[in-house]
Amino acid sequence: MIAIYQHRDAPARLGRLARPVLLVVGEGTDRYNVAVTEALAGSVPSARVVQLPGGHMAPVASKDRFLEEIEAFQRAAEQK
Repeated sequence: MIAIYQHRDAPARLGRLARPVLLVVGEGTDRYNVAVTEALAGSVPSARVVQLPGGHMAPVASKDRFLEEIEAFQRAAEQK
């Protein structure tokens, strides 16, 4: 448990990700999680952000749309 408190992130490493990244955020999600998503999107050159209805439970509340986004993301990634 102490290791959690000793961990230090190195956000600059995210810029080296060579694979596409899909970030999903729900409409109405709290500001903290939106800020985290935005920071990740700004750090990862290949990041794409999708906003879905349903707040924090967007993948459940908007299951069909979520699955469509995942499938589209996979197809686009396979073409690269």
